Parts: sequence; structure tokens; C-alpha cells
Amino acid sequence: MAYEAPSGQVSWDGVTAARVPVARAGGVAVVFLHGRTTPSGRQFLVIVEYVLGRSGHGPHLAAMIIEPGGVTRWSRHNGPFVAMADDGLVSGATPPKLYAGQADPNDPSRFTIRYEFGPERGVLEGVVTDPPATAPTWEFGGVQITRRPDASHAP
Repeated sequence: MAYEAPSGQVSWDGVTAARVPVARAGGVAVVFLHGRTTPSGRQFLVIVEYVLGRSGHGPHLAAMIIEPGGVTRWSRHNGPFVAMADDGLVSGATPPKLYAGQADPNDPSRFTIRYEFGPERGVLEGVVTDPPATAPTWEFGGVQITRRPDASHAP
């Protein structure tokens, strides 16, 4: 859960995912893969993918959370689910360039994914959340991703 791709590695550039080492076929590219910890201390492997479209959704960022297994239980996963709703970045006519996501060294629940979208540059800020207090104990919480353009490169 500690592997991290180099920050300058392009994970998706809109041309093809096949030539990117962390991508798989079918227009899906892994843009973040790392262990993260929720505010309450639960550890998960978090996978975020750029997906051209599936299951009735257009292009989007999908996330999957994998809870590690142990001696007495199997690992469990939640997802994939849409982690970033369409705001024009992921479904525009010009695809974004997404770089390999980076874990936040100061907050184990957060991560960032740098992007370029035409003249706009910025980061996608992700956070792993706990489930609501009223949820069953097996529930995972989620991943929320927010677009933050750099002020000097915003349209």
C-alpha cells in the first residue's frame, strides 16, 4: 500500500491508455493507487481510475476502496463508484492530461492528482471519508474528489 508512481508520470493524456504503464485496456487509466487512512484510523487501499465511460456513465473518475484482509477474514472492496461528478473536466471534447496521483505526506486521508486541461492547470484534491455514524459497521465511507485550478492558469 506504500507504492507511489513518480509525480511527473502521465497516467492519462487522452490519446491512449495502452502506452501508459499503470493503465489497462478499454479506456481506463489508473491515476491514483495508494494506501490511505480515514480520519477515524481505518486503513484502505484507494484506487482512482479515469474511465471513458461504462455502466450508463460518460467519462468520469471512479474510485474503489479495498480493506485489507487478515488471518481470520478476506479482504473486502467497495466500488467502483463515481468519485468525481462531471464538471466539464473529465467529459469535455478535449480530454484532460492526468498525472500519477500523490499521497499527502501531512494528512493520511488526502491525496492529489495534477491535471492539465487546455490552458488550465491544477490539482484534483481527494479525501477518504468515514461512513456516517449511523451506518452499519461494515460500511466503508467513500472518496470525494474536488477540482482546484491554479489561480494563474484558470480560464
